[in-house]
Amino acid sequence: MKQISKSKKGFTLTEIVLVVAIIVILASSFAIGIAEYINTSEAAADQVDASVEALSENISQKEEKLAGYGF
Repeated sequence: MKQISKSKKGFTLTEIVLVVAIIVILASSFAIGIAEYINTSEAAADQVDASVEALSENISQKEEKLAGYGF
């Protein structure tokens, strides 16, 4: 009997679907991580803005007090 060898070229549909599914899962987890990072950074920026505002007001009060003494 003669054996017919079948050469396999390319990927099967199952392999392609599996790879695409893995890529989608990784991309979604990456997007969730980025969203959490953005929320955290916005909260930190708000805290910094509040601190700068408080320091600015404190400096203004000190300058007014010094101006009262003639400085």
